[in-house]
Amino acid sequence: MSSSRQHRSVKRHIGGVVIAASLVVAASCSSSGTKATTAGAPSSTTASSVAARPSSTTARSNTPTALPDPCVLVGKADAVRLAATPLDDGVKAGTSDNLSCTYVGPPTGPTAQVEFFVGDGAKKFLDVDRDLGHDISNLPGVGDEAYLEDFTLFFRVGRRWNALRLTRLDDFPPYQKPMIDLAKKVASTTS
Repeated sequence: MSSSRQHRSVKRHIGGVVIAASLVVAASCSSSGTKATTAGAPSSTTASSVAARPSSTTARSNTPTALPDPCVLVGKADAVRLAATPLDDGVKAGTSDNLSCTYVGPPTGPTAQVEFFVGDGAKKFLDVDRDLGHDISNLPGVGDEAYLEDFTLFFRVGRRWNALRLTRLDDFPPYQKPMIDLAKKVASTTS
């Protein structure tokens, strides 16, 4: 059945909901060049189901608040202080519910990287490390909840999880206090 005949068929079957039904049929006809399998049948889209759909303003009110920019929460100066070596500018990546900022040491060395994660991925990171049996200890005084393992600190501020990870080839003890101080700074600015 041609596209125009399907359109006429839809008009005949659902009368008052021509615009919504035409869009449904047009979409099904145009996808991958195949014909719709329900050609000539009434559309399941009715005026009441169209009216019952939430508006974009309703959907936004149920959406969690946007995550803060991780490259602002942990700026380059903070990352350089933690790594105790020069780093390149931060690179932001991720999705709306899982963001990160990564500062990498220059290719000439020394080996260094600071990563800061904000959102659901930070909590998942903690869960995976626990499942792998990493030595993780409770860390009071940072945000609402915090945990520390060598070179990684996880902390929660309200409902938002954060993870701060440092890569260096040295031993961890000289970096522990700067890492805790940086996490406290981030937690205090976002609480």
